[in-house]
Amino acid sequence: MAFQLLFGFLPWILLNALFGKTAAEMLISILVASAVFFALEWKSLKKGFILSWGTAFFLIFIFIFDVILQNSWVIHHTPFLSSIILATIAWISLLIGMPFTLQYARQQVAQHLWNKPGFMKVNQMITAIWGSIFLASAAWQFVPFGDDLSGKILPQILGYGTTLLGIWITIKFPNWYSRKQQKTLKTSE
Repeated sequence: MAFQLLFGFLPWILLNALFGKTAAEMLISILVASAVFFALEWKSLKKGFILSWGTAFFLIFIFIFDVILQNSWVIHHTPFLSSIILATIAWISLLIGMPFTLQYARQQVAQHLWNKPGFMKVNQMITAIWGSIFLASAAWQFVPFGDDLSGKILPQILGYGTTLLGIWITIKFPNWYSRKQQKTLKTSE
């Protein structure tokens, strides 16, 4: 699940990593993110994956507001908006009872396990963790880190570090939770 989920985040990562201040840099970042999105996520988009549809809408939104309309507020806040949209996708998917990670997990797990309570619980937890990571990323956009080199590097470390933490949790948490449930069952017998 983690690597397929990472493919879902890759357009967002590329967009933010390449996003620049000039119109040409913005256009290039949007085009690269869009190309990667359609190359890697076309099947997920056709299957109705929540993250894929959110990504498609966001790429269209920023193309319109950053490139065509050249809206200075949206241009200046695109990294913040991307974090807020990702957090919104995560939290709304939890509220409607369809954690966005569930769609990726179902591609990796046998169908007879989908109705197990632990399967849903794991995906709720992982989605909540991602939602929290995205909210933290949004908040860091407004922390005055400074204009020196450390002020430019620290936000990158925090952003990519929490993303790596999210990936690590996505990989490790399902097995940990399963082992914990098995131990609980054995001790209750």
